[in-house]
Amino acid sequence: MASKVKVTIELPSTLTKKEAIEILKREALKKKFKKTELFEKYSKNKDIAYKIADYVEKYLKRYYKGLKFEILLDYDLDEDVNEICVLADESVDEDTLLNAVRKVRKSAIKRFGNLIDYNVIIADYR
Repeated sequence: MASKVKVTIELPSTLTKKEAIEILKREALKKKFKKTELFEKYSKNKDIAYKIADYVEKYLKRYYKGLKFEILLDYDLDEDVNEICVLADESVDEDTLLNAVRKVRKSAIKRFGNLIDYNVIIADYR
């Protein structure tokens, strides 16, 4: 569970409080998920992949509370897309996993529109 921390920062006059908060949130997302070397090296739109991965994680935790999973960010060189991999424990039923990923994919398409075209949500086992 995330804890809240109060931080005091002096900002340059060119940077607003809202911009600083967005930068901190973006940096926190970068550290939140596991990433492959391919993703680090070749992905062109990492910020969008982080946002989609965060959305996928929140969705699965909300609607599939018993599902044990982690998210891995990968890159497919052949298709030129980011892969948001939902890696589930071996104990998770395959139908449950595929159904969860299918539903989160539909929801992500509604939320992110065309941005999802370069980011694929897939399921696999650890």
